[in-house]
Amino acid sequence: EVHNNRGIALLKLGRLDEAVESYDRAIQIKPDYAEVHNNRGIALLKLGRLDEAIESYDKAIQIKPNYAEAYNNRGNALKNFNKLNESIESYDKAIQIKPDYAEAYYNRGNALLDLRRLNEAIESYDKAIQIKPDSVEFHYNRGKTLIEFDKLDDALESYSKAIQIKPDHNYLLGQFFYLKNRL
Repeated sequence: EVHNNRGIALLKLGRLDEAVESYDRAIQIKPDYAEVHNNRGIALLKLGRLDEAIESYDKAIQIKPNYAEAYNNRGNALKNFNKLNESIESYDKAIQIKPDYAEAYYNRGNALLDLRRLNEAIESYDKAIQIKPDSVEFHYNRGKTLIEFDKLDDALESYSKAIQIKPDHNYLLGQFFYLKNRL
């Protein structure tokens, strides 16, 4: 527990190699600690060690088969590998386990957007927003995706909602006024 918590603190400080070392020590003491394997995967992903990150997520899932967060994180690693269909499968599994997992819907939307499956991406963003309506990021990405559909009025609405949540977000304000001037 202590090594895991130390790893979390080091991860937050950006001391990623040290975080991995702490997680490795925790795993030596308790090899079946799924959360440590998941946390190790997060640190490894941030280090760009994608294969090892996926191995850590797979180990967490092997230990705890209904570990939605590990499936979501595994999806993120696969997306970074540009294995988009596999990443969507991981997000779908996370959602199956935890149907109110807004971040998994959001990440799924991002992968679908990369695959140019725009309608499905919007559906995933909508579901994420339904679960977590106060996320600036969810509204922003929905708006960005709608622009690609050339649905500018709907995009403007998404940006407006994001600005209502965070009115001092300069980039959002710039996007909003740029889009408004295009209409």
